[in-house]
Amino acid sequence: MKKLLCLILFSSLFEIGFTQVTNSYNIHISPLLEQRKANSNDKPFNEAISALISFINTGADSLLYDKAISPKEKSMYYDLFFLKNLPRKFSHYHIVSVDSISSGYLFKVIPRQQVDELQSDEVLAIANVQVRNGLIDISYKNNLTDFSTIKKGQITYFTKDKSSFSKVEADKAVAFCDSLKRVLKLKVLPPLNYVLSKKGKAQEIFGFDYFWSPYGCFIPNDLLLSNGFGENYRHELVHYVLQDFKFDALTNEGLAVLLGGSEKMSCQSFLNERFTVYGIPSKEQIKNVFSSTKPNSDSFKYRYALPALCMRMIYDKKGIEGIRDLLKNCEKYSKQNTLGILKDIFGESEDDLIDQLHLKCSDVLKIKKNETL
Repeated sequence: MKKLLCLILFSSLFEIGFTQVTNSYNIHISPLLEQRKANSNDKPFNEAISALISFINTGADSLLYDKAISPKEKSMYYDLFFLKNLPRKFSHYHIVSVDSISSGYLFKVIPRQQVDELQSDEVLAIANVQVRNGLIDISYKNNLTDFSTIKKGQITYFTKDKSSFSKVEADKAVAFCDSLKRVLKLKVLPPLNYVLSKKGKAQEIFGFDYFWSPYGCFIPNDLLLSNGFGENYRHELVHYVLQDFKFDALTNEGLAVLLGGSEKMSCQSFLNERFTVYGIPSKEQIKNVFSSTKPNSDSFKYRYALPALCMRMIYDKKGIEGIRDLLKNCEKYSKQNTLGILKDIFGESEDDLIDQLHLKCSDVLKIKKNETL
């Protein structure tokens, strides 16, 4: 995984992304499938594998079986399957097997990256891609047939083990969402599908037997994947409640940590853990996290903690009304980074705000030290 993260940083230096090149990926078809493909009489199979190859090379919406798939769900699937941060010249797709399914085929595809400069050669995923009537079917609902459903308020839980389902935690999740809605003065919350997945297995719902990253709590529209965090994963529930507010990614994460914590820790405990493990960021590092347009190590280390501190600055100075005002002005702030939002709200310079953030990082660890005395 470290090599892969290095590759993402390495590739960003050349600004070569999925959407910036037109040449094809390196696609490898197993000998048995090549032999089957050579049979011109097997038209349904040839149509299916040709669609799969076109999909790998273009990711075109026109190749999708379900035209009603939401833009967010398409984007999530594409980000997982195509690994957009990796240049195509390093990316390989191995089509290794196929099974027949209703109205089509289920292909097993192994994305792999190979970078000689980094002496890196890694399998990134094992994916099952459904092709029906010559079109790619990426609907996650295809993979919910083995799950039982339990409805709590506006949340429908999906679980493979009803005996381990915690009604207490599910009730807490509904109450938490309702309290956020009430405190932030929001409208009625939309329905949510909440899939209880094991740690590191969240991507299974999109057809992955294996995926290089152990993380996977995300929400494309109506879907939340627990990734081992149970029925009441508040960080992702905040994203669900605030899904109609379109801020930049760091501001969104800052709000989610402030209001829901992260990794089952409260906001304060999470900040303690980040700054204990990675140390207090320098002023230059703080600036890099918010202003850099390219991935860097600071982005990975402080991506959640520093935006959360920014949101806490708003709360400390203006209370919950400050958070409400931020949400009310979402359209105004949607194109600004988190520091830009603070500059507008507080009328202070970027340098002054960075100085304050640097001091607050130190204060977090002072609070922790006092708590242990």
